[in-house]
Amino acid sequence: MTEPMESGKYTPGAQTAGIVKWLRYLLIIQVIGLAVTVLGAVGSLALVAWLGRGVTLATAVVLFQLAAGNPRYKTAAMFQVVVLVCGIIAVLSGSLLVSLLNLVSGVSQIVAEYQEYTGHGELIEKKDGKLAERWRALFIWKVVIELFGGVLAVFGAMIGMMMEYAAQTILMVVLVATVAVTSVLKIIYLVFLNRTRDLLSDGEPM
Repeated sequence: MTEPMESGKYTPGAQTAGIVKWLRYLLIIQVIGLAVTVLGAVGSLALVAWLGRGVTLATAVVLFQLAAGNPRYKTAAMFQVVVLVCGIIAVLSGSLLVSLLNLVSGVSQIVAEYQEYTGHGELIEKKDGKLAERWRALFIWKVVIELFGGVLAVFGAMIGMMMEYAAQTILMVVLVATVAVTSVLKIIYLVFLNRTRDLLSDGEPM
């Protein structure tokens, strides 16, 4: 079994090439994830939800493979699996479990992203300390914005119930705004991920 490398360092040779390969796959999967996010504003919510679960599954598989580079990736993958399982059970279960499953899923998603983003930062910290700090900052901004978006969605739903004639419009505005902000954060993530891959692939065959 391949031993995980020490935080902030990366192993030379074949192992580094393998990490670069799986980072490339992660980049492709997350580009698809961005497309699914945008589709959420115009497509069938049920279809988008299942496509999103497919992206989550693929992300978990890739993160497990990246565990050779940093053990944080394995933790991130495990929590992504929890997110996936909660999403599937929520569809099959009654309404009483949905709230609890959504809570567990939300917390698991935050933990998974923390481990992943920190793992990316530790991989390239010796080569680019600024980018490592940006990974950590991106995680903080993502959590803050998503929490704010959640509060805004609840507030919008309440306003919509009080103003029935404008409920549909208000909910649509909240949805579009949420998708727009999420997409911007995802684009920043993709830029950072591509830069991380480039740093590690320096001198390695692609």
